[in-house]
Amino acid sequence: MSEKKLTLVVLGGLSIAVLLACQCGNPAPPPSDGCSAPSNGHIDSVEFATPRIDSERYSTSAALIDLPPRMLSANDPVWLINGGQGAAMVPVQLVLRGTDLPSCISHDTQVTVDGALAARNRDSVSTYAYENGARITRPIWLPGASAGTAMVTSDVGGKRPSLPIHIEWLTECEKAGHCPCKKALECDCSTPVSGGAGASLWQAVLDCRAGCDGGGCEADGGSCQASVDACQADPY
Repeated sequence: MSEKKLTLVVLGGLSIAVLLACQCGNPAPPPSDGCSAPSNGHIDSVEFATPRIDSERYSTSAALIDLPPRMLSANDPVWLINGGQGAAMVPVQLVLRGTDLPSCISHDTQVTVDGALAARNRDSVSTYAYENGARITRPIWLPGASAGTAMVTSDVGGKRPSLPIHIEWLTECEKAGHCPCKKALECDCSTPVSGGAGASLWQAVLDCRAGCDGGGCEADGGSCQASVDACQADPY
């Protein structure tokens, strides 16, 4: 074999090795809402949120960033979304509160599932004005997450918040006992949720059905149809 051919073979082998190496470990997150000059400012607290989801959209476009996010409490559900390269991922947002909040932050946000690191994002991201003087990031995408009992943590501005969550596919949210309001219409969910509004919308449906006289509550525009329509219209 000539020296030129041998060189091409070696380079080809190295290229394959590099490609294989790039496929190992956690998938790379989609491009973040990045910034180049992160600072700490003075952050008093950091909370987690997750964007509303349009179940008819795909990948990062499913996050409805123009709507208020759903603030997360312990053991709340976070929905899995299929990414553009096929990896399942979850979106979280960081809500910063304090007296001198930066417009660009560095962070290290991680998700562990069943005790094992599943996803991580360390891109510097921009923050935006939010209610009551807070600032919030746009969705931080964490590919590699999977359904199950999970913990989301972050290291940002000297704060290290952590929160237990339950990661689930939208189609199987009843397993976690939490569903968006319109999903609760078709499954048995103990606690419907969606941006703080889902539970009250679902309760309105239940109250109406309980007071409905002799069936026909929803059929053909019955007395509960307006409540059901509002529930159906509430984003995930």
